Amino acid sequence: MRSIEDDSDPGTSDAADEFLSNARDYGDISEEILAGGFSAVREAQRSLQEMLMGPWERDLFVYDRRVTRTLTGGKGAPTPFAATHLIALASDEVGEHGGFAEDSPQP
Repeated sequence: MRSIEDDSDPGTSDAADEFLSNARDYGDISEEILAGGFSAVREAQRSLQEMLMGPWERDLFVYDRRVTRTLTGGKGAPTPFAATHLIALASDEVGEHGGFAEDSPQP
């Protein structure tokens, strides 16, 4: 996880930090959410979407991806595990990294 780099506006950095903390909490309880069935997953998706509005209203973007890594070494066989990368970016940081296509859909 990485929050925005600029702390000149405490409200903006707080919005990014709050979303990232909440997303991490959802990740920690993801197995319980899945065990709750489709309605629990849908409710979690709705909650996360609503939480994204805080950063969005402050011109922040959240980028995430899930990758599979492999743990090797030791006595056991190589073991795959999932890792999530979650990054909050200010709009000027997005531009520094190539930006978005002009015709990208907006939420």
